[in-house]
Amino acid sequence: MNSWIEFINRIPPIADIASFLFLAPAILLLWFHRHKIFSRHLLWASTGILVLLFLHTFGNILERSNITDALDYSGLLLDVFFFFTLFVFSQDQATRKLQESEQQLRASNQQLQASEQQLRAANQQLQASEQQLRAANERYRHRENLLSSIFRAVPTGIGLVIDRDLKQANERLCEMTGYSRDELIGQNARMLYPTQEVYECVGREKYHQIEDKGTGTIETCWQTKNGRIIDVLLSFTPLDTQDLSKGVTFTALDITTRKEAEEALRESESKLREAQQMAHLGHWFWDVKTGQVEWSDEVYIIFRLDPQEFTPQIDSIMELSPWPEDNQRDKELMQKAIETHEQGSYEQRFLRPDGSTGYYFSTYQGVFDNSGNLIAMKGTVQDITARKRAEEALRENRRQLATLMSNLPGMAYRCMNDRDWTMEFVSDGCYLLTGYKPEDLVGNMGTPYVELIHAEDRQMVWDSIQIALKEKRPFQLLYRIRTAGGEEKWVWEQGQGVFESNERVIALEGFITDITERKRAEQDLQRLTAILEATSDLVSISTLDKRVTYLNQAGRRLLGWAENQKLDGVRIPDIHPQWAVEKICEQGIPHAIEHGSWQGETAILGSDGQDIPVSQAIMVHKSPTGTVEYLSTIMRDITERKQAEQEREALLKALASKNEELESIIYVSSHDLRSPLINIEGFAGELKSSLDQIRTTVQTQPEKTCIVSQIEDLLTDNIPESLHFITAGVQKMSTLLDGLLRLCRLGRMPLEIQRIDGYDTFRTIIDAMQYQIDQAQATITLDSNIPPCLADPQQLNQVFTNLLDNAIKYRNPDQPLVIHITGRTEHGYTVYQITDNGKGIAPEYQQKIFEVFHRLNPNDNAGGEGLGLTIVKRLLDRLGGTIILDSQPDKGTTFYVTLPGA
Repeated sequence: MNSWIEFINRIPPIADIASFLFLAPAILLLWFHRHKIFSRHLLWASTGILVLLFLHTFGNILERSNITDALDYSGLLLDVFFFFTLFVFSQDQATRKLQESEQQLRASNQQLQASEQQLRAANQQLQASEQQLRAANERYRHRENLLSSIFRAVPTGIGLVIDRDLKQANERLCEMTGYSRDELIGQNARMLYPTQEVYECVGREKYHQIEDKGTGTIETCWQTKNGRIIDVLLSFTPLDTQDLSKGVTFTALDITTRKEAEEALRESESKLREAQQMAHLGHWFWDVKTGQVEWSDEVYIIFRLDPQEFTPQIDSIMELSPWPEDNQRDKELMQKAIETHEQGSYEQRFLRPDGSTGYYFSTYQGVFDNSGNLIAMKGTVQDITARKRAEEALRENRRQLATLMSNLPGMAYRCMNDRDWTMEFVSDGCYLLTGYKPEDLVGNMGTPYVELIHAEDRQMVWDSIQIALKEKRPFQLLYRIRTAGGEEKWVWEQGQGVFESNERVIALEGFITDITERKRAEQDLQRLTAILEATSDLVSISTLDKRVTYLNQAGRRLLGWAENQKLDGVRIPDIHPQWAVEKICEQGIPHAIEHGSWQGETAILGSDGQDIPVSQAIMVHKSPTGTVEYLSTIMRDITERKQAEQEREALLKALASKNEELESIIYVSSHDLRSPLINIEGFAGELKSSLDQIRTTVQTQPEKTCIVSQIEDLLTDNIPESLHFITAGVQKMSTLLDGLLRLCRLGRMPLEIQRIDGYDTFRTIIDAMQYQIDQAQATITLDSNIPPCLADPQQLNQVFTNLLDNAIKYRNPDQPLVIHITGRTEHGYTVYQITDNGKGIAPEYQQKIFEVFHRLNPNDNAGGEGLGLTIVKRLLDRLGGTIILDSQPDKGTTFYVTLPGA
């Protein structure tokens, strides 16, 4: 204990100060107690400990602060703390036991209350059962009295049969049979049936229905006491379905009158059905409350439906007419009939099972109760499909007639034979013809037709028609009209008069059509004929069998014919030499028939029998169906051109000869120049060898120091420098001569123009230069959609090779070389684009690079003769191509090569 007190007294001041902070846990414990997290005793114990610790710490603080002397109450404090803790925990254990006992008492009390409630519920059930038993006894007595009263008063015969003997019978049963109750009771039921067969049949059916359904109903016949046969509806129910020997009760209803009425009704319905079948008329009834719809047999026939498969309901009936607009209209009509209590009718389309469309006409009438509420709808249905088909056919005929008349290229009319030509009918085509609508012309409501006729033609039209009417023949007229828009048109009219029996003209009927285009064509033809006659070229027209049908005046003059010479029997072979006829017939005409035209050079026979060279074009003229109708040809005298061509050929031959001479001179010059160059090079080699010997001698005789020094200077400086220049000059002259020879040979290389695939050509060149490309560490990209061109393959290969070689030679050493090759087609030409990121070319040198032996930097080590782009330019000139460039220094160059497209 003393050690513990010493430990407490030695607690550092920081711990004493921290004790004040225990107020927060104390407050937290109070909150836990508030929310019933800790027990009350534990809370008291914790609070007491904190209070004692606080007092002790507070005393230590006062002692260390020299405010008061030390208080030696540590032992007392620990004793109090020990007993206080023991008391708190003992109180907590006792409290827990009391709480457990209290909970057990509460549970026992709850069980007693539940048992009491169960006893009360059982007592209430017994009371309810007793009340139900009393009510059941009361209902039984009431039902027994009610059944006895019904048995006596019901207007239906009621009886009881046990072992086929009648045991009970009410008054109505006696009235039906004519027997008294005493005469029936105890007798066999056989006495009521006319025959044994009927009696046995009823017995079998009765027991069969009882066995099947527990009850049954049979229509049969009885024989009354006075021998009359009556129809009876028997309904029977056994007293015990398990033991039929206890008896069977039955009711008998005399239905003789009903049967007679039903027979009469069936006969009437049969006659009605026959009438409805003849009229294709059926009837229907719709119970609005139940939603059930009844159809007569004829309705099924109209809709072509099977009564066994189709049940008429509102939804299923509406599905027979799947047109929303029709169903909406029908709903509105029926709603109107409901509101007005009047009979209504409508026509409706419907779909048959085979997919065809039918039509029916239906009348309907609402059935209302005494309060005016709708309870049912009834009506009739009549098949009008045939009538609708006839109406549709009539409408279609009218539509076809109207369409035919509206599509006629003109106006059909009927008018009166008066000066105004008063129209009684005009077709819709009048609007396109005249610009007036039909209602503007009919009855002169807007404009009389006579005002449309040109003023100069009105009298001619009147006179021509009156003459034709007088002679009773059709008439045809050509005249001008002026439309509503002020346009003048030429029209062609054909018509005839409509006469009465007394031969009086009552109307005119006819057709008027626009022939303005035809008149213009005739005028154009006249102008064209005048042009053809005035042209200086031979123009002719012939048939496919080579018969000439037209020849202009220039052709007659070229052939030496008279102006009025007829073409009877003239054929193509008659005006051409034999070789030209073969060319025209074997090449020209077949090519023109296939492609529409042909051009070539032929000849015609002059009046002196000599060939006249002509440039000839043959055109084929076909009908809208593609059949060749005739051929036309234009021939121009090319005698002077032929002479010029001959002169040109002579000049070309002379020029070729001169070129050959010049090439020969260049060749000889290069050969003659090469020989002395070889000698110079040889002597230079000997001189070099001698110098080597002198140098060796001087080096081996060092005693002649002065001479040796001078000779050594010559040998090491002057003479080697001279030899170097001699050799360089020789090499340069040789290079120049080789370049000149290559340029001369370009003009002699034969051309084989053909279709060349651009992609394959570049691919082949890149593969061939792959080693050079790898050495330069270059990257070449080639588009796959490069178009083809027309060129000589070898020379085109040389063009692209030189361009790629230049791009590699003159690359920028500061960055990797990238070359991109693309192509496109423009206006019938193929343009190839070669782009690099090399050194580039300044603008002032971009045209000079195509000159012979021109180099941008003669001192660079790129190599070459300076002829690459010159050769490219010469080759493209021969191939009909061009080359241009776009370049910027230090950014790269793009060459655009243009060649004829394939």
